[in-house]
Amino acid sequence: SSAYAAALDFRHRILGNRYEISGTLDRSRVEASEEAMLRIQTSGVHQSQRPDASLPLDSSRTVLNGDAEELKFSKIAGQHLMFQSALQRRSPGFEINDLGFLRRADQTSWSTWVGLFDRRATRYYNNFQLNNNWWQYWTTDGLPLERAYNMNLHITLKNNWGWHMGGTLGQL
Repeated sequence: SSAYAAALDFRHRILGNRYEISGTLDRSRVEASEEAMLRIQTSGVHQSQRPDASLPLDSSRTVLNGDAEELKFSKIAGQHLMFQSALQRRSPGFEINDLGFLRRADQTSWSTWVGLFDRRATRYYNNFQLNNNWWQYWTTDGLPLERAYNMNLHITLKNNWGWHMGGTLGQL
């Protein structure tokens, strides 16, 4: 019958605008009939019917409240090296599917990427990028969900053709 979401975000650049600290604080509240709330609780986003669910299934529930937080530290400028590391948490009751698309509530994640860039044209290429990525996901109670490492190489040749390759090692 009603759905509300509110968010506060921030960004602060430091050390000559080369680094950035940013983040978000989010809240959500959904009110629905018991029947509609049961569908929300058992959806793939919440899975409250799981025996280990952080927010157990309640067939008489008519209100669902949740929150989400994210904190990032990034190197956003420079000639060759940039990176970002982020920690994100979504509570089991976080619900924003009326606003957009939420894959999963009840999740904590950590992700980091580091990139080596050469944007100056050389004798062989116009630009070059090598990046490494790591991500890991848990439930808010600490149950591991996924972790993976990924590496990608991107080169734009002198004739403006591109060569891109990469691979991922992961565990679902």
